[in-house]
Parts: sequence; structure tokens; C-alpha cells
Amino acid sequence: MELVLEALMCVMFDGAMGFLIPRSLQCAHTEKRRYRIADGIFALGFLLGLAAKCLAGGSWIVLTLLALGFMLSYTAFVLTFPEKRKHCEGR
Repeated sequence: MELVLEALMCVMFDGAMGFLIPRSLQCAHTEKRRYRIADGIFALGFLLGLAAKCLAGGSWIVLTLLALGFMLSYTAFVLTFPEKRKHCEGR
């Protein structure tokens, strides 16, 4: 039962990150700073959870879901930075 609840928790957090990625792309530039902080904290939490599960000997399902959550939160974190414009766009 503990494994099922832990896997369900990871699925819910992964789903939240899946909804947060498009939301952080559509928001204003000043609001992205708050999303950047939240995404960074999510990424750190998923990474620490992944390390704890590896050390404690967790299930591969939970490890996979935690790794997916880390990748989603890191993607959301990276997408909140403004893109750099190319200097030579006229070529």
C-alpha cells in the first residue's frame, strides 16, 4: 500500500509539473521569476527524493517517476529564462 501511495504522489507531482510548463511559457516576463524559483525548488526536491530512494533501495517505478519529475521541473526551469537573440539574424 505504501508503494501505491508513493507512486500516486509522484504521478500527481509529475502532472503538476506537466501543467506548469505551458503556464510558465505563457506568463509575463516579470512573473517568470516566481515560476523560475518554484521550478528550481521542485527540481531540487525531485533530485533529493531520487537520491534518497536510491540510497534506501526504493522501487524502480518510484525511481522512474521521480526522475521524470526532475526532468520536467528542470525543463520548466530552463524555459523560464529569456532567450538570447542572435546578433547576425540578417544573414
